[in-house]
Amino acid sequence: GDTLDNLVQQFSDQFAFLRELVQNSIDAGSGRVDIDFEYTPNKDNDKGVFVLHINDTGEGMTREVIDTKLTRLFSSSKEDDFTKIGKFGIGFVSIFALKPKAVFVDTGRDGEYWRIYFKEDRTFDRLVLPRPVEGTQIKWIKELTPKENEEYRAQSRATLTLWCKHAESEVYVDGELLNQPFDLAHPLAVTHEAQGTYISAAPTYDERPKFGFYNRGLTLAEGSEVIVPGVEYKIRSRYLEHTLTRDNVIKDKNYDKAMALLKETVEKKLRPALFAAAQSHSDDETLGFLAYHVAKVPPELEQQPIIPTLGARKASIRELKQEIKRHKELLYEQQSNAVVQRLVDDGRIVVRWKGPQAEPGLSTLLSKLAGSVEIRKANEIYASPTLLTALPEA
Repeated sequence: GDTLDNLVQQFSDQFAFLRELVQNSIDAGSGRVDIDFEYTPNKDNDKGVFVLHINDTGEGMTREVIDTKLTRLFSSSKEDDFTKIGKFGIGFVSIFALKPKAVFVDTGRDGEYWRIYFKEDRTFDRLVLPRPVEGTQIKWIKELTPKENEEYRAQSRATLTLWCKHAESEVYVDGELLNQPFDLAHPLAVTHEAQGTYISAAPTYDERPKFGFYNRGLTLAEGSEVIVPGVEYKIRSRYLEHTLTRDNVIKDKNYDKAMALLKETVEKKLRPALFAAAQSHSDDETLGFLAYHVAKVPPELEQQPIIPTLGARKASIRELKQEIKRHKELLYEQQSNAVVQRLVDDGRIVVRWKGPQAEPGLSTLLSKLAGSVEIRKANEIYASPTLLTALPEA
């Protein structure tokens, strides 16, 4: 009993049993999982009957699968068959986290059809079903007040959205498709696929970029953390697994492989895409994204003209670095004038910039490149002398 109690309470979210049931359906090869809520009020008291239905069209279970995997953690009403933990069963025990009144599992395979009836005390009976069943159909039953019914529905939907929004199979909640697109919705997002792993990465200004890890589309972990500065990402991989408490990803050699692929995605796809975008239209947001990448720029990108100047063409990162090193200052102006023209004619770079308020992206990039060197307005430092051809008599 104690081991089972510990397992039931291991999940950080008590509604996470829904995720486990969806995962079992996906593992059973079901292309669709339907989750529906049913509530029947009781006239005699304030508690009605809440029924949660989880139906799939997967391969179903034979008696052997039921006995060796599904129920091996539970005591049968007829026999004590509590044995060692199977991976399949660990997730299933979480159905008792919210103390249901009863759980019915109807399933069948290879011409045999079964009902497993789990009681409130977690004992079970295995019964022969007289009719065929496609896949597995689960009824999870609990007495709830009308207010609790609304809360259970809302929390169930929130939990399913968190864990199953990118599931490989279609997940329907009360007939509505829950699945959302996996790729990050950013105009400069890139994707990469290799070794059973799929990555979507995009530039961001967030100091703590968002990340997500998924296996078969099911969420393993999501959050905000600096792994690659200025990059948010999502990784879907069959090699990644969650911790026993289901609230993080296991950081093993497979995790390291996924991180190496992320690094490769940033270096070979995201950075070149950012530089190409800056080269074609130099918008302020793109230039700001580049600020996170100038420290590790390969030579071919470092020489691309991307920074707007008041000269005849854009300047490259390399040219700006050389300018800063040689003159110990970085000059800018909003528009050209006689002083700027003289400076440009003398080979100086004057960046076309409206200032930090109007163009914060370029501000971030220039600050990153300049380091401790001052960024100065050209007209405040330099002036054109007026040459007098004849001195006045006085």
